[in-house]
Amino acid sequence: FIDAAYEYRFGKTKLIDGLAEKTGFGISMIYGDMRIITTFKKDGGEGRRINGSYIEDEASRMLAYRRISAILNRKDFDDFVDEVIDRYGDPPSQVMTLASVALVRSMAQQAGFEKVSIKDDKVLFYYVSDKSIDFKAVSEVVDSAEFKDKILLNAAGKPYLHYIPMAVPRTKLLDKCIMLLENMLNSRKQDSSENTQKE
Repeated sequence: FIDAAYEYRFGKTKLIDGLAEKTGFGISMIYGDMRIITTFKKDGGEGRRINGSYIEDEASRMLAYRRISAILNRKDFDDFVDEVIDRYGDPPSQVMTLASVALVRSMAQQAGFEKVSIKDDKVLFYYVSDKSIDFKAVSEVVDSAEFKDKILLNAAGKPYLHYIPMAVPRTKLLDKCIMLLENMLNSRKQDSSENTQKE
């Protein structure tokens, strides 16, 4: 039984659903074809929006959503968190969830994925259909101490990477996804650097 299922569609700066936080449905923004779907049990909707008790002014909340949608890398993420801490104090979990989802979205896109489905007990990273799988990057993640025996690759049909978070609390799940994607992207950078040196 799923109490809450919601989809984040992030875009560069265009806010598609301006009534998101009022309706409690969540924030819907578009970023090409990249989709992040999170489904958590017993969520109650807290993770879907920035609470007015944290950022009281509606215009400032809309600006914060736009800043979140513009997160493309770890530096953007850290800059956003530092900014809201300076202005409003320590961010609640809702803000950190939205920012983390934005970072996962961007990194997943860079790693060759078109969709990410995040649930309490599993995470599925779906590859872009017309892109080849970076088996070396997958192998390095699978063999790492952090993700050993927790990653499965389905290369048949619609290929996807299946991450099984064992005993990972929800508050840490997005952090684990970010770590996994960082490992894959770092592997790609190393390959690119090695190839450049050979040439």
